[in-house]
Amino acid sequence: MLYQLINSIITVFIMTFGLITNILILTTVRKMSSMRSSFGIITKNQAVCNILMCFLFLIFVGPLQLSDFKPSYESSRFVGLTSMIIYESAAQLNLINSINRFFAVYTIFFYDRIFSSLNTYFMITIAYVISISICVTFYEILGCYLYFESEYWIFSYPESEHCTHLTWYCDFIFNIVLVVSTLILNLLAAYKARKLHRQITSLDQNMMSYQRQRDLNFIRQSFFQGLSMSVALIFYHITAPLINNKILLFLDASLWAFMLAFEGGIILLSNREIFTAIKQKKTEITSSIMSFGLVTNILVWITARKLNSMRSSFGIITKNQAICNILMCLLFLIFVGPLQFTPLKLPYKASRFVGTVSMIIYEIAAQLNFFNSLNRFCAVYMIFYYDRIFSNFNTYCLRNFAIVVSVAMCVTFYEFFGCYLYFETEFWYFAYPEDEHCDSLTWYCDFVFNIGLVVSTMILNLLAAYKAGKLHRIVSDTTGIRMSKDQKKREINFIRQSFFQGLSMSVALVFYRITAPMITDKILLCLDANLWAFMLAFEGGIILLSNQEMLMAVKKKRHGSLVNFIQTNHSMVYFRTDIVSIRTGNLDYVVSNHGRME
Repeated sequence: MLYQLINSIITVFIMTFGLITNILILTTVRKMSSMRSSFGIITKNQAVCNILMCFLFLIFVGPLQLSDFKPSYESSRFVGLTSMIIYESAAQLNLINSINRFFAVYTIFFYDRIFSSLNTYFMITIAYVISISICVTFYEILGCYLYFESEYWIFSYPESEHCTHLTWYCDFIFNIVLVVSTLILNLLAAYKARKLHRQITSLDQNMMSYQRQRDLNFIRQSFFQGLSMSVALIFYHITAPLINNKILLFLDASLWAFMLAFEGGIILLSNREIFTAIKQKKTEITSSIMSFGLVTNILVWITARKLNSMRSSFGIITKNQAICNILMCLLFLIFVGPLQFTPLKLPYKASRFVGTVSMIIYEIAAQLNFFNSLNRFCAVYMIFYYDRIFSNFNTYCLRNFAIVVSVAMCVTFYEFFGCYLYFETEFWYFAYPEDEHCDSLTWYCDFVFNIGLVVSTMILNLLAAYKAGKLHRIVSDTTGIRMSKDQKKREINFIRQSFFQGLSMSVALVFYRITAPMITDKILLCLDANLWAFMLAFEGGIILLSNQEMLMAVKKKRHGSLVNFIQTNHSMVYFRTDIVSIRTGNLDYVVSNHGRME
């Protein structure tokens, strides 16, 4: 379980980072006039490939690392084939980008005709067609399937002489040739670009400096992208077979996918033009995240109020979580967003008040997350006492307790003791006064307290998920009824929602307290230090993606009854429905019907 947890955290962290950076690159490049060229078209398609790979690992690999569920060979083959097509497409797009830079400096007068927009789209289409053809032919038709190895949580080929030879030449040799060609073209382009700039004397000095920097940005980006892919290939084919440790093997053998996630960071670090354009979008980033959070959490709240299954204790807590998230989004949209694009500086007391309110909302949300995990824990470990512990009246009492504790804590620690949470207008985030007294107070009363809550939440969720899976297996073994595909999805959804909600808050805390003080860049500091608020916005999306019942209700689709397709005796129908209800969060239904099993 420890290996599973560590690997899952690594996967989620890397792929979330990759998802965010590549989405930022895609949205920024689409709006940059200088990126409407052939190079920009290729860069956008690279970002799309990277985003798809991140989604694939977040949706498929991450949840599987936290559960005992083993996907069927056919389904893992399909995911493996898809991931390989994405990887091959990315590798060929890197080569096309390098050819683009090569022609830009060696055939200046023919470059516009060779790499016109039409020709660029044609080359990209050819790359996609070749990738699909190669992967389908070699890995499906010839039988060397890339399947998910559940024991080590990696994608692997069958261990046979035929597949070893095939993958060595069709995967490693083919891709290493692509990557080496990419690196050589980049080095030649860099050499020629420097030579050309030394020869040009007619241009204005500032113009020469700008053009030189821009060309070097493009070449640097292409070079490091090619280098990262070559390293990943060598690790997968050469070093991975020599490793026995599960965590190191997972990291080594998954590096080919992780490198596509890191490409977003590589582009940002190597291409200053894109990085500068993103820095100028600080207001748009805040507004986009909080607008997304506002819409999704309003949808969650409205839908939860109408669902019969959400009239339970679990539903009450979920609705209150959504309200907290909505309030945080409104606070940032009304207060933080406008301040980011105006020179207005609010009085210290006004920003203090907003800071205290935002902290109260955050503390309530953290405690409600803990109560939700406690709710699920009691539902599977204390089934016959659950209705008394989590009656609707007691649930409202717990909610009120969370509100009172949060208000009392924040007013006492941050107002009475003088450690005000004020808005730092220079860097656009909420900060505490920099003195020893406030550092000690906020470390224990903010970071240690909340990290304790979050870790407890995650532990309770994992224990509840384990017990729910065990209960279901007991029922399946005694009745001979196999778990349906819908039930498997519910189990994974339950684990995914529970884990991601806890993980998102823990990551945000670590980022605010540990990494933020090390950052000097304004835009990165703004994103890092405001992540604790952004994560509440993302919770609406997490709930919708994890809870299929709620998502179906939002889409206005009817949800079929589980009882209709279970052909067994009357009492076992109720018990089986109860087990499913544990996973979907309809926990009060479990207890209200447990007497029917007699």
